[in-house]
Amino acid sequence: MGTKKPANIFFKKLLLLWMEVVFSLCYHINECQKWITSPLETGTEGVSVLALVTINFFSTVLGMNTAMHVILPDRYPKATGKQRKEPFPVLYLFHGGGDNHTKWLRYTAIERYAEKKQIAVVMPTTMQGWYTDMKYGYDFFTFLSEELPEIIHRDFPKISTDPKDTFVAGLSMGGMGALKWAFVKPERVAAVASLSSSIDMTVSMERAMKRDGKLPDNMRNIWGSPEEIKGTVDDVPYLIDQAIASGKPLPKVFIAVGTEDFTYQCNVDFKNKYENQLDLTYLEEPGTHSWEFWDRNIERVLNWLPLDD
Repeated sequence: MGTKKPANIFFKKLLLLWMEVVFSLCYHINECQKWITSPLETGTEGVSVLALVTINFFSTVLGMNTAMHVILPDRYPKATGKQRKEPFPVLYLFHGGGDNHTKWLRYTAIERYAEKKQIAVVMPTTMQGWYTDMKYGYDFFTFLSEELPEIIHRDFPKISTDPKDTFVAGLSMGGMGALKWAFVKPERVAAVASLSSSIDMTVSMERAMKRDGKLPDNMRNIWGSPEEIKGTVDDVPYLIDQAIASGKPLPKVFIAVGTEDFTYQCNVDFKNKYENQLDLTYLEEPGTHSWEFWDRNIERVLNWLPLDD
């Protein structure tokens, strides 16, 4: 009995200490909840609840786990303290080749720009899949255009499902993906922006074949051959031509490219072909295929979007 008494005292002290920690934690959680929710209930200025959410989830279409970042705006912007109308508009923002869902946040001020415009931003990842249902690989386009919006609408009820509040943009590889998504089903998107994109992949593949003497393996795995792209969902100019011919309302288009960018001529060709057929805003300025250019121009894109401020 004498050897057990110290142990009993020790465990009693440990229990009391544990209870003190739990009560203290509950108190502080309650105080934090008051601090967070009070401005939302009263509409007073002073506390920003802009949220950056990182989601790791399983994609049924891809058959694997993937990830995305979602920026959610503050209902009470600091500038006015007035509640913004909900649900929030949304921009699906696509990365370039060799990047992932983290790059826009790491190399631009997209979070600050989104806060100013009070828009949600969804940044998924497609690895090096070119926003395409690959010939040999994953169905990235089906994931992005079908499964991803369903996940966003299910898990973020404050994000609008209305096409007039839905926008898509991207840089380089992502710019092509954005145009593709917007013109496969133009009735689902109000505006699309492409920064420094090659746009027409048949031209890019033919150029690569001339340069290397053969089609690079990654292009063959994604598309097969230039002939297999023409007249399909992967042929962006074909998609746009079909959409124009349909006579249906089409999304607004923003194209930006640097005059020293290797994609410059592709974008000039796009402007020359479509400037009188689309509601097109075209911008070119000194710049290369670089984050300095994209940071500058994604802010311009957000200012250009037809938002109901």
